[in-house]
Amino acid sequence: MKTVIVLAMHGIPPNDYPRAELAEFFRLHSVVEGAGPVGREVQDRYAVLHRKMRDWPRNQDNDPFAAGQVARFLTEQIARFS
Repeated sequence: MKTVIVLAMHGIPPNDYPRAELAEFFRLHSVVEGAGPVGREVQDRYAVLHRKMRDWPRNQDNDPFAAGQVARFLTEQIARFS
């Protein structure tokens, strides 16, 4: 029997993403994802901020997860035992 390990990771907001927009995003996230029906304007603003954050240029300095350092390290450690 072969053992399979699935390495799933989530990202983080980039360190250099504007703080005011980050705070607004998380405030809207709690409203859109948990408070029930919300207006179209709120949904649209949330979508704009979500897309902006996802499209933000990532690099080793502002997001080590996106740069793959953490995933690469874990993969190497797991490979040592296989």
